[in-house]
Amino acid sequence: MSQQTPFPQQTTSLPAKNTIYNDLSTKKPELKCNTYTDAYNISISQSRLQFFASLVGFSLFLTCLLQSKFTFNPFTLFNLFSWTTVQYSALLCFSGSIVYFLRSSMFTILEDVYPTVIARILATYTSPDTWTITGLYTLASLITVRSYFSLLLDEEYVNDIFEQPTGHYIDVRQLNQKSIFVALYAVVLAVKYSICYLEKRRHVAKITRVQQPLFYELKGNITTVLHTSVKEASCSFLITYAIFIVFSGNIYYHMAYTLGRFNRVLDSPITGFRWINLYLFTRTILAGIITTSVWNIANRLFDAIFTRTVQATQPYNNRFELILDGLANKEDTNIQASAFNELAQLACKEPENRVELFSNIGKDLRESVWYHVMTQCFRVIEELRLSIDSEYKGIQPVEAPVVPIIKPTEQKLRNRLQLADDTNIYVTPKKQLYELDDRTSTLLFQTGELVESVTPSADPIIREARNELSTRVNKIADFLKTLEMKTGYKNYFIKFYQESRVARIQEVFKKYQLIVWAVQILGSLTAASLKEDSYGYVQNDLSTVLNQLLGCFEAIEKYMQKETIVVEEVEAVKMALEEAILQIVITFNDYLNVFKIENKYQTIWGRFSHFH
Repeated sequence: MSQQTPFPQQTTSLPAKNTIYNDLSTKKPELKCNTYTDAYNISISQSRLQFFASLVGFSLFLTCLLQSKFTFNPFTLFNLFSWTTVQYSALLCFSGSIVYFLRSSMFTILEDVYPTVIARILATYTSPDTWTITGLYTLASLITVRSYFSLLLDEEYVNDIFEQPTGHYIDVRQLNQKSIFVALYAVVLAVKYSICYLEKRRHVAKITRVQQPLFYELKGNITTVLHTSVKEASCSFLITYAIFIVFSGNIYYHMAYTLGRFNRVLDSPITGFRWINLYLFTRTILAGIITTSVWNIANRLFDAIFTRTVQATQPYNNRFELILDGLANKEDTNIQASAFNELAQLACKEPENRVELFSNIGKDLRESVWYHVMTQCFRVIEELRLSIDSEYKGIQPVEAPVVPIIKPTEQKLRNRLQLADDTNIYVTPKKQLYELDDRTSTLLFQTGELVESVTPSADPIIREARNELSTRVNKIADFLKTLEMKTGYKNYFIKFYQESRVARIQEVFKKYQLIVWAVQILGSLTAASLKEDSYGYVQNDLSTVLNQLLGCFEAIEKYMQKETIVVEEVEAVKMALEEAILQIVITFNDYLNVFKIENKYQTIWGRFSHFH
């Protein structure tokens, strides 16, 4: 592969290959890891310790602040560190740990896209995950709110569900309406927060490249967290107050009927509920602010720690082997996304590691790290182009095979073999021959180099769930259409059952973050190869990379040329493609005439090549 290229070779500014490896081996410790998954899990475990350490620190600070009643008196500081402080801080940590459990168990970079509003509502609010989220938030809310009254305020009446009416017999008891109100507030607070959690899709990670240190991240957002917590707690209190005004009698009756099977309790209260009990209401709202503050801080901590670029392979000597293993991991999307994200940051911001990547070669071009990286990036881009092609052209219907009509023929005795139509089998040319391609040269290639199309899941459980959801959606859509016909309001509910064009586009660009990183890797490594690739291996694939990027850009433009809407995912991919192509054009501006661009991309190539 000693092809002559017109690009300058920067061999004088770089040391020899052995010198590079010697220098790099002295800088890194002798650490190796088997797979990228192992390295990723080790890095995540360290991030997990950082998360819980920060959560414990915030819980202790908040508990001490509440016990000091927002005053800093040096004489009372020693009284803050008590068993009560430890207990309530542990309960706050438990509430924040529920946030971590939910976010980590549902962590993904892929958003669930549904074709209609009805499908999205049904899929969201009938999913077992939704009930799990609501149940865990309700448990955390009840524990945090009620423990605030009992531990920090010493309000024991909240813990007792029965109360003795003043001036009545000893064995006459009624339900404690204050305790019922506080419990109802905790449930409403949890349900409202769960709905906001699902609407904002907080389980979908938006991994950003530029982030502040953790301390400054929390310091800059503490006022926003406090403002959001006050607003959520106050809104939940108003909802609870309205519900209790309307349904307090029903709530009391049903609870008394249920508990009356085991205890003697009045069917209706003798002592009524005070509707202007500021003492209770202010403490209830403050308990809600504390609860939502812990949840919001836990979410901020998770975003700051886990939705960042994970440098999982940095401590290891076999870094590029691990990254290639992560790029080829199709079983776990999060692992694959982390590998692409880490490599994208390396390609964009780490010139020393880029030199090591270019210098990591083998006996053949196909054995170099660059070739494997390029192949994995091409696969991601090809999957997008295949999805666009399937969406744009549609799936062609399979034609039914034509069955020939066999007519009865008279059998004749012959001394030679002939066909039924009286033709000689030896002189008749053979028809419908299917030549098999020779694939012996690809037996030693990695199977990961072959582009594979995305196939629907064959899991019967998933198919059954999708079919059930589709049946429910169709029933509701038919009901709304019938209601429109009977009322005379045509297309009044069309926005609920009509298939959204935006949803179809988002389904095609579902892996847009992965695509953006793949494009950034190709653009940055190709542009940097002019000065950092001492062997010139990348220059053999410059035209291939450009044709791939131009082809993807052209496919997206054709796909969106009739659309009047702006979709965030599409614009992100287009911007990454434009940046990568222009980066290569600017770097190789003096050698643009050398590139072998395919004829079908000449129009788009002209727009970029005449950028200057």
